[in-house]
Amino acid sequence: MLPRSSPIAAQRLRRALIAIAIAATVAVTASCTASTPTPTPVKQYPPAPAFAASQDVVSDLSATPKAQAASFSAGLKSNGAAIDLSRLLNASQGGYAATRNLHWLTGQAAQMSSMGLRQVRLDHVFDDATYHVVRKDAAGKISYDFTALDRVLIPLVDNGITPFIALSYMPSALGSKLFGPPDSLGAWGNAVTALVSHYRDLGHTGWDYEVWNEIDNVHWTGNIRQYDELYATSANAVKAADPTAQVGGGTASGLTSDGHWSGQFIKYLGANPSVPADFFSVHSYWSDKWVEGPNSRALLDAAGRKDLPIYLTEWNNQPELTQGAGEGSDSNSSRSGPAYIAKRLFRTFDSEAVKFSYFTPIEGLMFNLPYNGDLGLITVDGHRKASGNVFEMYSHLESTLVPAKVTGACTEDQDVFGLITKSAKGTAIKVILWNNSNDDTEMSVKLTGLPFANTNFRVQQKNINATQGNGFADGHTTVASTYPSASENAPIVSDESLKPAESYSDVVFLPSKSVVSIDLAPTATKRGAIARSAEPPQYNLAAKNSGAAITVSSSIEDAKLGWGQARLNDGRRHSFEFSAEPIRGWSSAKHAEPTATEWVQLDLGSVKPVDTVALWPRDSQTDDGAGFPDDFTIQGSVDGAKWVTLYTATGYEKAKNPSGEQAFEFAAAKYRY
Repeated sequence: MLPRSSPIAAQRLRRALIAIAIAATVAVTASCTASTPTPTPVKQYPPAPAFAASQDVVSDLSATPKAQAASFSAGLKSNGAAIDLSRLLNASQGGYAATRNLHWLTGQAAQMSSMGLRQVRLDHVFDDATYHVVRKDAAGKISYDFTALDRVLIPLVDNGITPFIALSYMPSALGSKLFGPPDSLGAWGNAVTALVSHYRDLGHTGWDYEVWNEIDNVHWTGNIRQYDELYATSANAVKAADPTAQVGGGTASGLTSDGHWSGQFIKYLGANPSVPADFFSVHSYWSDKWVEGPNSRALLDAAGRKDLPIYLTEWNNQPELTQGAGEGSDSNSSRSGPAYIAKRLFRTFDSEAVKFSYFTPIEGLMFNLPYNGDLGLITVDGHRKASGNVFEMYSHLESTLVPAKVTGACTEDQDVFGLITKSAKGTAIKVILWNNSNDDTEMSVKLTGLPFANTNFRVQQKNINATQGNGFADGHTTVASTYPSASENAPIVSDESLKPAESYSDVVFLPSKSVVSIDLAPTATKRGAIARSAEPPQYNLAAKNSGAAITVSSSIEDAKLGWGQARLNDGRRHSFEFSAEPIRGWSSAKHAEPTATEWVQLDLGSVKPVDTVALWPRDSQTDDGAGFPDDFTIQGSVDGAKWVTLYTATGYEKAKNPSGEQAFEFAAAKYRY
C-alpha cells in the first residue's frame, strides 16, 4: 500500500534520466541463399520516449577481402513513375494483452508517426477485456461506452495516424463465445453502427473497417455461411453510419489456407453484388513476394468483382511471435529483419494489392522480455528495432521512382538490390540499397543526369547493419537504460558537400543483412565534410545497468503478483496485470491507517549531474494512477547524510490525478543519492 506521505530521495539528469516505476496499489564461398523461408494534427503528443538524432559514428565499416560484387546505376533524366507511400507505410497492431494498458500503445504514437506510419490497424475493439465498448445491464438493455477505445484511437489521430478498425471480437453482451457469431445479427449491427457513428460524430469519417480477423483459424468458431451473414450485417451497418467509410473483409490468414475461406467469401461477394464491399482483405506470410495480389485478383475477376481493391492487412516473414532472442525482427541478422523488409517494401510498387499493413508496429506478447523474437518495429519497452529504421528510410522517399539497373551477385531475386527516387522538381534524390544475402557485398553506384551542374550538392549516408541502427547490438537481456540506446537509430556515417557535377559514383559496402540510404540534394555549404552532431540521449540513471542501488523503508515482495523492490528501477514503465507473470512495480508495505511515512533511496554509485526525477505510476485500466503519494518530498545528497530539498508536493494526487509519467524538474546539480 503506497503511503500518502513519502520523502523520496531520487534524481535524474536531463539527457540522463532517473525513471522509477512506482506502480503501486492502494494496497566462405559466395552464396545467394535468401534469408526467407521458401514456401494536420489537432494535438501533438511528445514521443515517449523522445528519440534524439542519430548518434555520431565511432568508426565506419570496411569491405572484407571476399565481399561479392554488384552494381547499381540510374539516369536521373528518366521520367520515372509516381509512387504512393500511403499504400505501404501502414502497420497492423498485434492483439497483445498488453494493449489492455491504455497508455502502452499511445505512448509510442509519436514514434510510430516519426517512422512514417500512415495507418495502424487494430482489432479486439469489441473485446470486453480490452475496451469493453458494449455493455448489458441486468434488464438486458444494451449500452455503449467508447471511453477506453477513445483513449487509444484519438492520440493516434492526433499524431497523424489514421486508425484502421477490424470489427472484432464478440462482446459477452452480444454472444457467448469471444470468437463466435452473435446471438442476434441485429444487435451486432447496432453495435457496429454505434461505433462508426461515434467516430463520425467526432469528425473522423472515411476510415477503413474490416469485418473480423482471420476467420480461417481459432479466431472464428462459426462456419463460412455465418461469416457471410456477419459480413453483410457489418458492411451495411458501416455504410449506414458513414457512407464515406471503406468496408471489406475475407481476412483469412492466407489465401489458400485450409478450408479455402478466402475463395468461398469471394464467391459470396460475386453472388451478392448488392452487399457493400470496398476491398477484399487477406494476410501474407511465409514469403518475400506478394503472391496474394495476382492470385486474389484472379479469384475476384472470376467472381465478377474485377474492380475490387486488394488489401493485405497483415504481412511479415512468418507469424510466429516467440522465435527466441535475436530472431523475429529483433536484429539485422534475423530472417524477418531490415534487409528482408527493405526488399519486400520495394516489391509493393509492382504488386496488384493496393494496401499493405506490416505486422506489427509494437510487440507485446512476451512483455517481460526486452527481446524474444517477436515481430515489432518497436520493442515492448519503446526501443526502436532495426526494422523500424527501414520504415523511416522509406518514409523519406521522394515522389517518383526512377528506373535503375542492378546487376551482380544475388541480384536476380533482389536479395542484393536497391531503388532510387527523385522529387517532383528532380532536385532531391533518395537511394536505398540492401543486402539480404548471407555474404558481404560491395555495391558500385553510378548516377548520371544529376541536376547539380551549377551547384554544390550534399551526399549523406545512413547505415543499418549488425552494429549500426540496430538496438539489439546494445544488449538484449535488459531494458536499455538510454533512449535511444547507442546503436538504436540509423546513424549518419558520412555527410559531405561535393563540387557541381551531373554524375556521382561511389562504392558502398553492404555487410550481410544490411540496408543503406543515400540522400543527394543541392546545398550552399562549402565543399568538404559536413560536421556531424547529435543531441545526447536520455540516460536513465535509475536503471539497474546504470549502477543505481535501491533501498526502501518497506516493500511488498510478491513475484507472482508482480511486486518487488527490484521493480523500482528495472526500466519498465507500464503495468501489465493480466497474466501469470504480471508487472506492477513497487509498493510499500500495507498500513492500517491511510497516512504513513515511507521512503525510497537510490545510490547512483558516484556523484552524477541530475535535474529531473521521473515517477511512473501504476497505469492499468482498473488502477490507473492508484496509490501515488499525495504529500511527498524529493531530495538529493552527495554523502547520504546532508540532504537538499529539490521538490515538495502537498495534495499532489488530489490535484493532479496522476496518469502516465510524472516528471519533476529542478536546477541541475550533482548528487550521488
